[in-house]
Amino acid sequence: MKTRNDHIPELLVKYLAGSAAAGDKETLLAWMDEDPANEREFFEIKAIHDNLSAGKFHHNTLKGWDKALAKRRKHNLGRTLRRAAGYAAVAIAGIFSAVYVQRGLDNKTPAIVRYVTGNGISAGMFELSDKSKVYVGSLTTFSCDERFGRRDRRVHLDGEAYFEVTGDPEKPFIVQAGGQDIEVLGTKFNVAAYSQDSVVVTTLLEGSVKLRFKDIGRSFTLAPNQQYIYNHTSGTGTLKRVNASSVVSWIDGYYFFRDERLGSIIHQLENMYAIKADMSASKYMDISFTGTFYRGQSVSEILDILSTAAPIKYTLKDDTVTILDRK
Repeated sequence: MKTRNDHIPELLVKYLAGSAAAGDKETLLAWMDEDPANEREFFEIKAIHDNLSAGKFHHNTLKGWDKALAKRRKHNLGRTLRRAAGYAAVAIAGIFSAVYVQRGLDNKTPAIVRYVTGNGISAGMFELSDKSKVYVGSLTTFSCDERFGRRDRRVHLDGEAYFEVTGDPEKPFIVQAGGQDIEVLGTKFNVAAYSQDSVVVTTLLEGSVKLRFKDIGRSFTLAPNQQYIYNHTSGTGTLKRVNASSVVSWIDGYYFFRDERLGSIIHQLENMYAIKADMSASKYMDISFTGTFYRGQSVSEILDILSTAAPIKYTLKDDTVTILDRK
């Protein structure tokens, strides 16, 4: 039975405010499950809500949001959006479905014993022979060989992955990525190390990790909610304190940004959607943005939202995006 739409705006306001009752949440989730368009709509409103709550832009943002949302709205949620501005948002977890992979890298102990596919929104997951889990991002190559689990547990990464490592003091877990080794015993952490990028970003959720840098011969240890950005071109690094759970929101199918440079967000879209972005003609790439994007959104839908939040416009041809300033 289809969910009545006339009270959905009120439920959205309650949900974003954190005041929805259990029954309200079930109704809202049922509405989202009925149609992918409903789910996309929720995350669009959430992205707009986050941005307005942050109060970062002084342009005519609300007018721009209305234009962007009018393209796809079957019912008017403009008043809902305005009522929701300033409220706290709630994350929604993705659902995985299991698919077993017949791939033995070692006759006795296969390194990869199970692969859990994403649902097109959530990330896919490798389960290794030691019960560690590795969630892989877009355009990512993850590998390990038959020596995994003998003296140590060594894996290789080109791209982004989130790790939940099973503890084993006698066999350290080592991630080789972007010119550095990340050594752990048992922990949860995220690594973004695309070969085409000059930086490797390591974020720790739980436990402790040691970063060893091959080219400069030194090491560094992270604590929970710390992020280390290492530039392997210059050999320099920056330590930041972050909300680590937000950094790994991508495994559940959404991308959360808080006070993020517009240029940095567009660069991440390059990896997410396998596109090339030319931002050289815009002077607004240092503007800060706060918001959430849903993986089910197309790149043009995300760029539409960004272009209403900042004085920019874009052209999209094949797999190339050109960012221009709006006059």
